[in-house]
Formats: sequence, C-alpha cells, structure tokens
Amino acid sequence: MKVLVVMDEFLRYAFVPLVDFSIGSEELVEHLEKIGGKDGFPRWIRCDNGPEFRAYPFVKFAEAKRIKIHYIDPGKPFQNGFSESFIGKFRGECLVGYEYENLREAREKISEWFRFYNEERPHSALGYKTPGEFYKQWRLSNGV
Repeated sequence: MKVLVVMDEFLRYAFVPLVDFSIGSEELVEHLEKIGGKDGFPRWIRCDNGPEFRAYPFVKFAEAKRIKIHYIDPGKPFQNGFSESFIGKFRGECLVGYEYENLREAREKISEWFRFYNEERPHSALGYKTPGEFYKQWRLSNGV
C-alpha cells in the first residue's frame, strides 16, 4: 500500500491523502488537481525524487500551473524535515502495528487520522490551534 501525503508546510494542514496499491504520475496529478481546485495551487512543491515526481505528467502539470518543483537531494531527508517529522508521526500512530483488511478500510482509517490531525490536534507552532482552525483563520484574514 502506498500513501501520498500532501501538506501545506506553513498552515500545517494535511490534505486527505491518496491511498492505493500503486500511485503513478497520472494519479498524482489528478489528486493535486482536486486539492488545488479548492484553494488554488502553490507556488512551489517540495518532493523527493520518486518516479511519480520525475515523470512527464507531473512535470508538465507543474509547468502549466507555474509551480516550481524543489527536489530534495537523494538520501537527504533532513532537507524535508517538517514533512519527515509529520510522516514519522503518521506512520507511528496510524500505520505501524495496524493490519487493514482491505484498501477501503485503510482509506477510511487513514482519512480519519488526517481528520483528527487537522481538526483536533493543536500545534504549538500554530499558537495551540489545530491546523484546521489556523487554516480557516488564515483564509478569512487573506480573503481566500
């Protein structure tokens, strides 16, 4: 099972992930289109060097949306420290030690964990607001 995590590092908001047995560049682009269609697209994306991020559909998508791609150097996850920290929490609290019966159950449980993370779990970096609260406040104050 693969899980594609998309997070806004400033807002600390983790969008509902893409969960499947394999995730290609086309699926990645489709998922990003859904996310970006709501609030717009970012100016840049930080990602690893996975084949889905190097493939033509993703690169073409980024060019069309005027998104700069920042690839972290291979073998240097500390260049993506915030995301690595988040993924470590997600892995430890939602993946390790759990056996999901099927993909549907995995998607439900993972989506529930993301809802908990965004709506119930306060963060010190956000003034002890949840990412959801901070996100709503930011949108209001920025006319989004």
